[in-house]
Amino acid sequence: MRHGSWPTIKQFPSIDDELKSVEREVRRLQTIRASHSDRPRYGLHEIAVLLPTAKAVERARSFFGHRGFRTNAPELTARDIEASLLIEDHLNITNLQKVRGLEFKVVFMCQLQALPPYFDPQKDTQQDEEEKLIQRSRWLYVGMTRAREMLHLSYQNPPTTEPQSLLQSLDGQRSNAIA
Repeated sequence: MRHGSWPTIKQFPSIDDELKSVEREVRRLQTIRASHSDRPRYGLHEIAVLLPTAKAVERARSFFGHRGFRTNAPELTARDIEASLLIEDHLNITNLQKVRGLEFKVVFMCQLQALPPYFDPQKDTQQDEEEKLIQRSRWLYVGMTRAREMLHLSYQNPPTTEPQSLLQSLDGQRSNAIA
């Protein structure tokens, strides 16, 4: 994040609660006006909802579409998403793999408990688990660095403590920076 407030981190009991919270915040951002203007300070094209899987992206597009939002087309490539930033009345909903090199004023990273790759305790060794944690940390980094002004992180009740430990390390860094 280039400038702005510290990221918010929220936990939700379900995907529906998580998406409803994002919707409320997007609508709130639409009420903030730019200095000396009638235009919103944050246009929909400057807001991204980043999700870990294609299935989650489709669910979010459906959710926001049923609530009156226009979203970018599901088949967009990274280059197409970059071009879609010119469409001011479209909310950007995509997965982490498609946002490298792009930036948005506001980023919502949802479903952090589902970041790939997944650890399988039946098959994976301790070394596999450590490598997958490093890969998941990289995806978290990619998503977090897409935000220029605001970053909202959220996850659902995780089956493991991994998302919480990743986010707690971020919160610990914030505490150290303030001290």
